[in-house]
Amino acid sequence: MATIDELLHIILRDLDYLHEKWDQTIEENSLRVTSPILRRLLVEGILQRGWKAAGFEKEPRVTAFSLTPDIRYMEQTKSVIALAWTGGAQVKGMQMANFVAFSNYGTDEDAKALSTREGREETLGLRAFIEAPSIIVKGEMIPRRVVIKYIVNTQGGAHVGPSKHVSDEEQRQYRRLDEAKRSRSVGFPVPFFELLSIGQALIRSEDITRLRERIKTL
Repeated sequence: MATIDELLHIILRDLDYLHEKWDQTIEENSLRVTSPILRRLLVEGILQRGWKAAGFEKEPRVTAFSLTPDIRYMEQTKSVIALAWTGGAQVKGMQMANFVAFSNYGTDEDAKALSTREGREETLGLRAFIEAPSIIVKGEMIPRRVVIKYIVNTQGGAHVGPSKHVSDEEQRQYRRLDEAKRSRSVGFPVPFFELLSIGQALIRSEDITRLRERIKTL
């Protein structure tokens, strides 16, 4: 098991990479490097451990775009979201956030309102950020945690593959993400864009900036 100093060094190295080296492109080579970093920090929980080890209380908070209003609409009207993603990443200097396509709507007025809505952000604790829906495919909500694991296991450096070390529920969600991958709503596969959005939201967090500065002084 890593010592506290080793743990903080790993976290700082990973955060510095995301901040300084991960540009606004979405390519397979980038995914192979960055998806294991995000899995280590977020899914395996070392970022939260480092937050505590650096002397902070509770958990860091992250601000990111949210699908919560769309989910509420889906639940209230029994509409089905065919495809949605939170987004928020900057690519080539442009920020693209929030996309949602419904299979059906409650009324024509609702459809018009949804088509003109602006992207909305919410600030969440780290655990809630990881578990919040990032992509919805055919009404199934897929959290950021699963998106990260999907990229690692199918496109990233681990290449575990969806049949190993993955629960039945996650395998089903992987199949939904395969469907989302075929969509080019943003000009490239949606799960890839979401991974970039997750990483950029993390690095933009004021709490994560505080953590990086604290580790450098220790």
